[in-house]
Amino acid sequence: MSDGQMLRSKKPLKMLISPPMNRCYHRKFTVPALNDGGLGYIAAACDKVGADVTLLSWNTNLDKTAFRQKLLELRPEVVGLKVFTTMFKEAYETLRCVRETLPDAITVIGGPHASTSRPEDIFVEFEGILDFAIAGDGENGIVGLLDEIAAAGGKPTGNGLSRVPGLVYSNGDDVRSNERYLDAELDNLAPIDWSLQQPAWFGTSHGLDVVSTGALVSDSRGCPAQCGFCLSNIINGPKPRHRSMKNLCAEIEELAHKYGARVLVFTGNAFLSDVDYVRELCEWLIKFDTPLEWSCTGSAYDRNLKDPGLLNLMRRAGCNLIYFGIESGSPGVRERLCQPVPLDDCTEIVKLTAKAGIRPGCYFMFGFPDETVQEMEETIRYAFSLPFHSVSFIVCLPLPGTSSYKAVLKRQRIDRIDWSTYDFARPDPLPCKATPAQVRRKLFKTAILKRSKFARRVYNLTH
Repeated sequence: MSDGQMLRSKKPLKMLISPPMNRCYHRKFTVPALNDGGLGYIAAACDKVGADVTLLSWNTNLDKTAFRQKLLELRPEVVGLKVFTTMFKEAYETLRCVRETLPDAITVIGGPHASTSRPEDIFVEFEGILDFAIAGDGENGIVGLLDEIAAAGGKPTGNGLSRVPGLVYSNGDDVRSNERYLDAELDNLAPIDWSLQQPAWFGTSHGLDVVSTGALVSDSRGCPAQCGFCLSNIINGPKPRHRSMKNLCAEIEELAHKYGARVLVFTGNAFLSDVDYVRELCEWLIKFDTPLEWSCTGSAYDRNLKDPGLLNLMRRAGCNLIYFGIESGSPGVRERLCQPVPLDDCTEIVKLTAKAGIRPGCYFMFGFPDETVQEMEETIRYAFSLPFHSVSFIVCLPLPGTSSYKAVLKRQRIDRIDWSTYDFARPDPLPCKATPAQVRRKLFKTAILKRSKFARRVYNLTH
């Protein structure tokens, strides 16, 4: 569809956009009540072309009964779901609920799972309850699909589907996958309607000393890093794309003045890719009439923070936390993962960040392909040598498309992982040489070290 064109329908197409019903099916798994920029942009794109959109954000706490009632109340013709692989079971149950409640509703998924899974796997996993998936930047794809639905007056099957960017669809026994769209100019996206998912409470996990109102802000898309455990460069493309400064600052003003936001998290992996961009934003924030605290991620551009002047400017502008995905403290593992920043540079950058008065948040993983128990111990030893404000250790899951996924398939001699039975709380199988039980013991050890200063002193003395 060309810019400014409306859907080919006589009346607005009713659409419901939602995350999975996570709290109903796995009460132990809680998702922070935060806004979702991706869902916000999808909703805005659909609204712009004349669809009648309802957005259920992560703040919506509906159990299965309430969700079914919402479906019957709204009676959407299209239901779109954002799916993370780690929430596959919740997504499946949500789609099944839609199919049982509104059999004629057209179901669509997007998000990481749709962008990284093999197309043929998607329709096996969601057999009978899924009509379409959209991979890559979803705004153009969902608008194109809605236009085909509007023109067909129901589920489309014609040749027009082949023109929808990123669309994955079943054509009889054949599953087709269109070329995905990864070049959207971010300023051209319809702006998020923040009234649909207002800023939420941020606590001390975001580097704050007190609870405050905050929002996640999408500043950029794209990541050039080729890390084996991550597919950000496939989901949003390898080329960094920033919003213009005027566009970004206008949204910050709206969040601060209209919704009372006092904390921002810039979510783009490419935030630090353009130092001049960061400097310009900092200068604007220093002059802005509302003091804000904010955080960002270093990602593949950590080395740009070796400049103390930039760090000091960021601190003056309100930056209070930088997330560092160091992932492993083992040189061998980092070489196999193609990590872009040398370990010595990571150490220097974390120290410089702390010296500038910005809190470093460090992230590590266990369970990489062929990783040994000794290499995990190297990571623990390295992590606790850093002056971090916070530190997290998690399992490197074999998510679709990653080197970990491919290693598990090869080691287990299977064609795909059955996510309907995979236990993300106790992941098994894993691609590492250590057993899943040994990985869990290392996680338990880091939990003890995080909680006990005495344990850390003893550990540092003996290692």
